Amino acid sequence: MDLPTDPPESDEHMGRNPAKPPEPAGEMWNFVASLADRKAFLNQLGEGVIIADVAGRIIFVNDLARQLHGQARLGVGPEQYSETYRLFTMAGDPFPIEDLPLTRAVRHGEITRDTRWRIRRADGTEILAIGNARPLYDDHGRHIAAILTIRDDTQRHADEQALEELVRAKDVLLHEVNHRVKNSLQLVTSLLSLQASRSQHDDVRQGLLDASKRIAVIARIHQRLYSTGDHDAINLGELLCDLARDNVSAHGGDGQIAIITDCDSFNVGLDQAVPLALCATELITNAVKYAFAGRDTGTIRLSAKRSADGSVEIIVADDGIGLPPDFDPRQSPGLGMRIVNALVSQLRADFDVASSAAGSRFILRHHP
Repeated sequence: MDLPTDPPESDEHMGRNPAKPPEPAGEMWNFVASLADRKAFLNQLGEGVIIADVAGRIIFVNDLARQLHGQARLGVGPEQYSETYRLFTMAGDPFPIEDLPLTRAVRHGEITRDTRWRIRRADGTEILAIGNARPLYDDHGRHIAAILTIRDDTQRHADEQALEELVRAKDVLLHEVNHRVKNSLQLVTSLLSLQASRSQHDDVRQGLLDASKRIAVIARIHQRLYSTGDHDAINLGELLCDLARDNVSAHGGDGQIAIITDCDSFNVGLDQAVPLALCATELITNAVKYAFAGRDTGTIRLSAKRSADGSVEIIVADDGIGLPPDFDPRQSPGLGMRIVNALVSQLRADFDVASSAAGSRFILRHHP
């Protein structure tokens, strides 16, 4: 059966002599007769089908629509759709008559898609339905009927709800994990700091304090994951700026070392955030300790950018005394540079160093 759903162009518009159209009532009866001829076909469809005449009275309900509603009353008009077929909104309220897809198709010629509602059958069972509705037109463009197709959405909706519940449970678990990791790392930093305060040897004390600060960087990352609720990614630009300011404040001595940051706001995964943050922290710490020997003041600049291809560039520069002429970052005996080299290797990143009398510049480029 051909069910035209859009008004055709008129004969006059198509350049033909317009024929006198048949009476609307005759077309409607022809349409109803065609439904009777095609009943077996419509009952084989995998969707429920309900058809209403131009006045909105239901004239056909196929077998699947009958099963979904638990009934198949004909002659029902729009004012009785919700009450007769027991239709409710997803929130559980009676479905407003004017908002029903079939009503909108009948009265306003509207096409609606993927509308959802509840059907509460007389036997007490309830299903979730999803459906589309549209007006039907005859060959002369006259509105003669409207059709509603329905599918049972109950199982899909239940699966979706179950998946959402699993995601919520995962979020709660990860939230708790990050909270516990953060607390454990803070405990370790506190123990190292306490041990450092009791040490009688300057080298041992400094080593313990440095280890404590490195662990504190990782704890800071888990603190951000815990507080933001995003367990898979972290805003690296914001993190590096905060760490840089805290680092210089802790080591710079009465604000004599200035820090200038230029960091974009962008997210990276945790597996990238930890090594990149540690690298930046080590480079800034080295600058604070060694770049301004013989001077009371200085400036450190931190830049963190992400390009269109996803690569991340971190630059730590200073206006200090520069590096020794024979300085090779990959052969440096210092623990800080050894940590940076190990992390650069882990990330498979590019690491370049430039130095002059105007200061030094460390550039790290990571291509995920």
